[in-house]
Amino acid sequence: MIITTGDAARAAGWQSITEMAGDGFWYLGTAYTKYPGGLDAAHSVACRAVGRLWNQGVPCMSPIAATHVPGILVGPDLKDPLFWQTVDAPFVRAAMGLLVLHMDGWHKSDGLAGEIEAFTEAGKPIVGLSWPLLEIVDET
Repeated sequence: MIITTGDAARAAGWQSITEMAGDGFWYLGTAYTKYPGGLDAAHSVACRAVGRLWNQGVPCMSPIAATHVPGILVGPDLKDPLFWQTVDAPFVRAAMGLLVLHMDGWHKSDGLAGEIEAFTEAGKPIVGLSWPLLEIVDET
């Protein structure tokens, strides 16, 4: 089941993100290179979103939150799409669905567009979340 609107998410029984917990984890897709504030600021937003989701009982992982600092320390090109595709692929396969964080730049992000395509092809749910409220939104 692919969920691309807030109405569809609510029809599946998810009135809020707190009802989206499960046995697996959600993949949190965020803007990164297209975030107007830069890579460090995009990383900060991703980390805050992950922490807030965890606090609400939603298991999730964000490749930006998990890999930004190690990437800086070891030096791969963090703007290289092939790097991100390689890092993200196992998490896309393992995740139960995609949460799309509607932060500045999300709709311009090529990486996020690729993640949406991958989750669509896998037939996994995709749910948009507003930022900073983390409410289910009607557009993804």
